Amino acid sequence: MLLFCEAFKIKVKYLIALLFIISILFLGFVPQQSDFALIVSGFALAFGSYFLLIRKTDFNTRDLLIFAVALKIVMIFAFPNLSDDIYRFIWDGKLLHLGESPFTYLPSAYIETATDPSFTTLFPLLNSPDYYSIYPPFAQVIFYISTFPGLNSSVIIKLLLLAAELFTIFFSIKLLDEMKRPRRNVLWYALNPLIIIEIMVNIHFEGFMVCFFVMSLYFLKVNKLNKAAIMISLSISAKLVPLLFLPYFLGQWVFKKSSIFYIKNGAILLLLFLPLLLQLGGFGDSLDLYFRKFEFNASIYYVLRALGTLWKGYNMIGMIGPSMALAVFSIVMLLAFRTKDFVQFCMLSLLTFLLLSTTIHPWYLALGILLSVFSDRKYWIVWSFLIVLSYSKYGANEAAYYCFVAIEYITLITFILFEIYTTRKSLPASI
Repeated sequence: MLLFCEAFKIKVKYLIALLFIISILFLGFVPQQSDFALIVSGFALAFGSYFLLIRKTDFNTRDLLIFAVALKIVMIFAFPNLSDDIYRFIWDGKLLHLGESPFTYLPSAYIETATDPSFTTLFPLLNSPDYYSIYPPFAQVIFYISTFPGLNSSVIIKLLLLAAELFTIFFSIKLLDEMKRPRRNVLWYALNPLIIIEIMVNIHFEGFMVCFFVMSLYFLKVNKLNKAAIMISLSISAKLVPLLFLPYFLGQWVFKKSSIFYIKNGAILLLLFLPLLLQLGGFGDSLDLYFRKFEFNASIYYVLRALGTLWKGYNMIGMIGPSMALAVFSIVMLLAFRTKDFVQFCMLSLLTFLLLSTTIHPWYLALGILLSVFSDRKYWIVWSFLIVLSYSKYGANEAAYYCFVAIEYITLITFILFEIYTTRKSLPASI
């Protein structure tokens, strides 16, 4: 009987692994952006098996990491069917090869004089032809590299993202060792279905941002502040989000130490963003549009928008967006002076930013998922499944979309409150 139970357990754990493989391969190669039912079903199976693999099977951490990396390698060959951002990447890269700046020309204006036929092919595929590029210089370098003649841009970017993912896993393990936490925690990031699909399939640059940021966390932990300044600057150069975390050093370090760190950080950022600073107009316009026009999968904003429409009779995003940005700044500054633990500060600041944003795409959670590796709080992991409901925007009617968004945030807030109540004394992250 004991032998039978052991054999059954072995069969079950391999069945769970097989279900995870099938679900990830399915999500990577089958659904289109509008196939909401297929996407939700695939992610439901993937997240169920993901949780069981980490918590309920006896696969060792090393084997599951090899498993995760192997899946990420396979995803290199999956076209990003759930996102059309790749076309803008190629557009920007081709412009750079012609010596033109993506921050100077609107695609809708440039197409009128374009002589290269590839631009004519790309233009109908762009999701934002009337906006300047929003991608900072680091991303533009990647676009340039990936669009040399004869190269497959998607594959080249994914190879670079794979390298970033490997560094993320490596430095996460080093940091977990420094913090005396279980190495198995790294699996919450490495195996996360949303991370695999949104970074290694849909090609989102959060993969680079997360890589540089975990390196900065490690160097902060071992008190190598010069390297930490370089890495956090590189993280900001990949995506601007880590700018949120800079106030922490003002709030928690002595003035001299924080001033020196800011000077180093500022000098590196100035160097990295110099090409952009010379042509700030277009990029600034796009940032302004982010707060005043873009809206997707929001929470508090949708409530305020509805109230504003009842009051004024029109969408007040032009006022609400900047007001929420100001609220984010105020809350983050308050947290910087009241939260001693850096990981907890980052998690709370990022949560504040996203809950008070007008636009929250699934890949925006990548940094929160990484931070969960070093914390007892797992609401980012729960949200990484719930946010899949936002794909209803493309495959369901408007009323259904808002119902799914309501389910997402009601469930998320309920879980956060439950987690706070049941784990009042979370183990400090010690950074």
